[in-house]
Amino acid sequence: MTKIARLSRRIILRTFGSYKKFVFFVCIIFAVLYVAKSIFMTQNITADRLHDETRNVTILADVSLSESNEVCGIPETCPAGRHRFYVKSGYQSHVPPRICFDGVDYIGKGKVSGRGVNIVVINEVTLTVEEVNTFDTYTSGEEFHDYLTNNITDFRIILFATFDDATKALMKETRKLLNHFGSTKISVLQFRDALVFVGQKGLTQGSAIEKYGRRFLNRDFAEPAEVTGCLSSAVGKLSRSVVKESNPELSNSENCGVVNCGPDGFPIHLYSGYQNSEIPRLCIGGKKIMEKEAGRGFNVAVIDPKTKTVVKFGRFDTYRSSETNLDAFLESVNDDQIVVAVTHDEVTMHLSAAIKQQFESLGSFYISKLAMRDAWCFVGQRGLQGRSPYEELEFAPNGGITWSDPIDRKFCIPSKLKGFSLVPEDIKRNIRRIEFCNKYVGYGEFCAGGRNDEGITPAILRDEELLDNAAFSIPILIVPGANKNAFRMQLESIMSNPGIRPEMVSVYFSEEFEEFGELIELFSFKSFPIPTADVKTNYSELLLTALERIWQQHNDSEYVIVFEEEVMARRHFLGFIAQCLSAVKADESLVGISGWNENGYQGLSTIPNFVYRTETFPGLGFLLRKSYYDVHMKGRLTSCCSVRSWMGWLQGLPQGFEMLVPDTSFVMRRPFEETTLPEYLLQLFNRPRVYQKRDPVLVQNKNELTKDSYEEALINLLKSSTALSLTNLTATMCHHVIPAGVTEKSFSIFYEQNDENDDSLLSQLCRCFKLFYVANYKSRGKHNGIIRFTVRENHVVLIGSKTKYFVYKPSNHHPLEIH
Repeated sequence: MTKIARLSRRIILRTFGSYKKFVFFVCIIFAVLYVAKSIFMTQNITADRLHDETRNVTILADVSLSESNEVCGIPETCPAGRHRFYVKSGYQSHVPPRICFDGVDYIGKGKVSGRGVNIVVINEVTLTVEEVNTFDTYTSGEEFHDYLTNNITDFRIILFATFDDATKALMKETRKLLNHFGSTKISVLQFRDALVFVGQKGLTQGSAIEKYGRRFLNRDFAEPAEVTGCLSSAVGKLSRSVVKESNPELSNSENCGVVNCGPDGFPIHLYSGYQNSEIPRLCIGGKKIMEKEAGRGFNVAVIDPKTKTVVKFGRFDTYRSSETNLDAFLESVNDDQIVVAVTHDEVTMHLSAAIKQQFESLGSFYISKLAMRDAWCFVGQRGLQGRSPYEELEFAPNGGITWSDPIDRKFCIPSKLKGFSLVPEDIKRNIRRIEFCNKYVGYGEFCAGGRNDEGITPAILRDEELLDNAAFSIPILIVPGANKNAFRMQLESIMSNPGIRPEMVSVYFSEEFEEFGELIELFSFKSFPIPTADVKTNYSELLLTALERIWQQHNDSEYVIVFEEEVMARRHFLGFIAQCLSAVKADESLVGISGWNENGYQGLSTIPNFVYRTETFPGLGFLLRKSYYDVHMKGRLTSCCSVRSWMGWLQGLPQGFEMLVPDTSFVMRRPFEETTLPEYLLQLFNRPRVYQKRDPVLVQNKNELTKDSYEEALINLLKSSTALSLTNLTATMCHHVIPAGVTEKSFSIFYEQNDENDDSLLSQLCRCFKLFYVANYKSRGKHNGIIRFTVRENHVVLIGSKTKYFVYKPSNHHPLEIH
């Protein structure tokens, strides 16, 4: 040790000259290492954002985010005035996301969470949480789009996390809205990818703090994404466009671009602005009004008709707040004074009945029809009798998903306006719908966004080949449950089917839901409340009672179409029924037609216009033959069908009977929202499925659906199919045995059975191919013991050794054996 010490001293003195210099060098080394560590402890988003003085977020990377005793899992202390956050996406479909802010978990960790999008909204001024919401954008995207459009005001901060899949129903317009919260990765988010971000309404695109996890092709889900750090009032650079009211600044505008209006009139030019990016313009009497103050909301000026000058003006942002005083401003307008108004961007969010009444008293007719992102301009006068001739309304497309075309109008306005009377053709408001929406709550977009006065009309059938088809005269039975908004969506989906005849639709419901009767009347369907004394408390009893009564109501009908609770019809469901009906009429062995394929999962249902024959009764949305009902179901529904239809009415159809089932479903049922569900319900309803998207659908094999024709086509398919070998049924996915890049071919997989009831290998095959599989439950969708499905537009058939189709196994092929 003494020799080592002497050697060390000689090296230090020879290299540094003295001990002080050596100590100084060591300090420098430690300082460099400390700075380097600090740099890497702060996530470097981009160099320009790192030095942006408006950015008030510290991102802490390389921090262990495992469970710890620290608040939100962040061991570092945030600077004064900043608040901790931690955002992590969910994992697969069973581990919920987590959103923690300022030491409190708002999403996950035992709190609310849901499939799709999970967000926490934070006030940018007080830095307190205002709202916590989840949106199932796998099944529906409208609610989330409406929420972003109407509920989140400018500059609010959001913490965003995905769970399971968030993209199936996520609208393109919603992605664009989230770009305005600073996100870029939302534009590339795909099925079961993971995304978390911290954004703010008004952020320039690319300024959000976000982390994106991609799902690789060999994985069912992406790995979770997570961000954490310290937050202040601004996430990044904001596009601030708030305008203050002030005295008018007038400048010449060459008579507002209007030809000379004569001695009694004066020119007006009104422009509503383009979307939300170009401000509106008002020119009155050759002077530009509110050049700097115009903006979102109502831009209003009051004119003295004698002097033709602006008396007062104001901008009233009824999107941001209901406390605009616009109604008081209009009420203060004196007799004969003229009011000029033009809207910009969105104005209906907090547009009150009092404001509408004030504009109506000035001669407006269209103010009551103004809806989300419509454009409107108006010139009225206190004391005007009748409707103003100077009013225009431009409707926004698709219920306000995007903005309307701008209004650009020029008028010559007389000092005394002459109104004209309303005629009945002018009045198209749906008064009953307005009254219903004013009376009840909980019906979502049906009563929101200013569209609650729209008429409800059946979709028109334009397919000439189906115009005289008997399917459109078949009685339709709807049996809703307790979810009123789901019931509303169900009625709308049925009404949107081309060829629907409202007089053929009957709705049987529990009398405890009195408002259902009023809702049904809006669609011109027939309403039949069932007394609670006639049914038990469970839905199955209600459904069976309704089924008995619909046959009593339509005793002469050969068929009835049934929709169970929370089942939505895809467009052209009735067209699908119409194309298959001739096969049912010609073949007594067909019980009916199902709109739902129990095996119709993503990756499997790939030929949308193909139809199978199966021995199971899928339920949900279906056509049922009366002659079969009379023999096998009438009078014994409690023994054959007391459970829900998806559990297996009749425990499989009696031998010799089958249903027609599409490869791709024409109906969908809303997923269950409960956090703990039996495995069979998770498999049936909460796994990603494929639904019809083609418009319309031409059934490919509609002439091969009767018993003999179907068998002939099936045998020809088996003879031309390629036999595939499987050796490992423990794999998570058997799709790999289908050759890559091959389409429109047929493949068969043969397996051994001990007897005709032995499904041991079939169950394993169903699990491996991701068909319906639940331990101790029978496989679904059999036809004479085999199961058919499609993969990448190829037909696949699973064939057991005890089925009559095993003879088509090639002689040199070895079937899958029982071990």
